[in-house]
Amino acid sequence: MHSNSPLWDQDDLHSGTDKQEKLVQAMGKWPLRWRAALVVGTGDGEPEEIFRVADTSYWPLVTAIGTVVIFASELLKFRLGLLAGAVIIVFSVIMWNRPSPPPMTEQEELDFEAEHGVPVRASGSIVLARWGFGLIMLILSIAFGSFVLSYFYLRIENPAWPPLDVDRPTLAVGGAGVLLIVIAAFAAIWGRRSLLQGRTARLAGGLGVACAAGPAASGVLVWELANLTFGSSDHSYGSIFYAFAGFAVLVVFIAFVVSAMTLYYSVRGHFTARRFSPVDNAVRMWIGSAIITIGSILVLYGAPYLTT
Repeated sequence: MHSNSPLWDQDDLHSGTDKQEKLVQAMGKWPLRWRAALVVGTGDGEPEEIFRVADTSYWPLVTAIGTVVIFASELLKFRLGLLAGAVIIVFSVIMWNRPSPPPMTEQEELDFEAEHGVPVRASGSIVLARWGFGLIMLILSIAFGSFVLSYFYLRIENPAWPPLDVDRPTLAVGGAGVLLIVIAAFAAIWGRRSLLQGRTARLAGGLGVACAAGPAASGVLVWELANLTFGSSDHSYGSIFYAFAGFAVLVVFIAFVVSAMTLYYSVRGHFTARRFSPVDNAVRMWIGSAIITIGSILVLYGAPYLTT
């Protein structure tokens, strides 16, 4: 295709350049031991990468069963069933996305790339991972924006913020949370950069620091919530404070789960300078969680000092 309206502009949709036809013919014969998919550009249709598609698995079925358990438990008012369904889904998704050893060597990938000029991604698509993370961040950003708008709406509707009998949050606590989540994000970035430089052992170190510093940042918020002199149902300030901080803790927990899985498989030697797509997902998740956590802390701990 050579235009945005190929059915209208082109008479022949079955042929392309010599390079394109050679690539299509090669994919018809290679690979023979694993499933592959071709990613093309959204604007020009030019090949961008060939990535390894997941093998057959029963974990999607188990995930669907967990979803059914949640809905059935809600209909039957069985609260423990909701928890069981959530556990099933989380465990199934983890098992579904765990990396497995590629059935080809890096030299085979390099030979194919040299002949056709298209990168081969044995550990998964980098392009699709980038788009998928963008969608995740869009959803989290919408949620974050909703919390920010709710916070300042309640602030406008209340003459005293926080209430007169409530002390303003301690800036040192918020600062500690910001410092720790920044350390987590930069440690993950450093680990990925080291992997691309061929220093695979440092990847585990970077992810290990991230898995320690990230939960520590959440721990600061949890400790703050546990020691507050008010509850979530005492007033609107308490309600939004608990909800906003809880959202930040949840985002960091998701980043921790993704990073812990990546750390486990990095220790087992699954990632190299060529095979690192899951590492990108973990790093992006830490960056995204850092942005959201820092924004949450700035609002919760800084706004009371700016709006009084």
